[in-house]
Amino acid sequence: MHSSHQKEVVETLVSHSVSSADSFDWQRQMRFYWEDDHVQVKQGSGVFEYNYEYLGLNGYIVISPLQERCFLALATAL
Repeated sequence: MHSSHQKEVVETLVSHSVSSADSFDWQRQMRFYWEDDHVQVKQGSGVFEYNYEYLGLNGYIVISPLQERCFLALATAL
């Protein structure tokens, strides 16, 4: 993801005083965890294994609020 988007995410978490991993503001972010020799992707209630799919040139993608909601819906559906 683009660094300006990451900065906005952190600013939102700070401004909402997120201090718990159970907070929806934290849960809705796409997070990557190294567990049992593989990478798990977690977002919302969705948990799936990352299989090193090609994601394209993500440095050129503009992340919008609508796109974030779509990612969350898709991850939850997976």
